[in-house]
Amino acid sequence: MISRHRLRGRRRFASVRAGGLRASAAGVRAQLAVNELDVARVGFALVGLRSSVQRNLLRRRLREAIRPLLDRLTGRDLVIVAGADAAGLTFAELRTAVETSVFRVLERAESAAGRSTADNGVMTRPPQARR
Repeated sequence: MISRHRLRGRRRFASVRAGGLRASAAGVRAQLAVNELDVARVGFALVGLRSSVQRNLLRRRLREAIRPLLDRLTGRDLVIVAGADAAGLTFAELRTAVETSVFRVLERAESAAGRSTADNGVMTRPPQARR
């Protein structure tokens, strides 16, 4: 994963968490929001891991698990939240959990942008008020 695919900054993480969609699988939670750029940005939030060795290992494994999915995420920001449960998974199980949670949140995003049967218009969320 190259630097342009990194989601940086506390405010960007907070905006994805506040206004995004969520899905989880096997200790891995994916949170997705639209960024209106031509590139996908991904950030990792690792919780409950006190050892820096465990945190860094999990972060490297998550980067490799998300790398093949970046083309499908273009124009979106994604935050992957993982903890001690995810650290105990094998790489194959972790990759499956990441793929499952990402595909679930993408399905939710596509269905939220789908057509409504009531008025045959596009369903959208009202804009969020700034705090």
